[in-house]
Amino acid sequence: MPYTLWSRGICIGATDFALGDELGPHLAGVFQPTDSGIMFLPALTAMAPALLDLETLMRRENLTERDADDDPDRVLEIFEQSPEGQRVIASCKEVEQLELRAPSGRVLEFQSILVSDLEEMRRFGFRRKPKKKKGKKHGKLRGDPVRYLISATLAAPAGINIA
Repeated sequence: MPYTLWSRGICIGATDFALGDELGPHLAGVFQPTDSGIMFLPALTAMAPALLDLETLMRRENLTERDADDDPDRVLEIFEQSPEGQRVIASCKEVEQLELRAPSGRVLEFQSILVSDLEEMRRFGFRRKPKKKKGKKHGKLRGDPVRYLISATLAAPAGINIA
């Protein structure tokens, strides 16, 4: 039985977290959305691109971590007033609504969770297919069936939460 991800009482998808440490607090895997969960994905997968765009904005504004300590009001104002910051805030509101359930059905407390759309991440230079080497013939590459990934950091190791 898989782990399931819920939002507002609707199951939006499932994962087996096969890519993570199954007994530790850090879990990762392929995320398979449900038919009804597809409508949540644009808002849910917006976090990683929003954070990367916010990082670009901070560099463009010449803001560093030190500025957050020295002039937090300026940093906060830029964050709250920028489209990039607004997208991060909107995505955080979506993440607040999430509920992760263990295969047993028990709700798992998490510190962080991220669902990523690999198609969206291409905009930031993430590649989906390996580049072909010059001079070698390769068969036709089929599209990767994996589109969404999920990672979560649980409040406690999975072995403790699932019981």
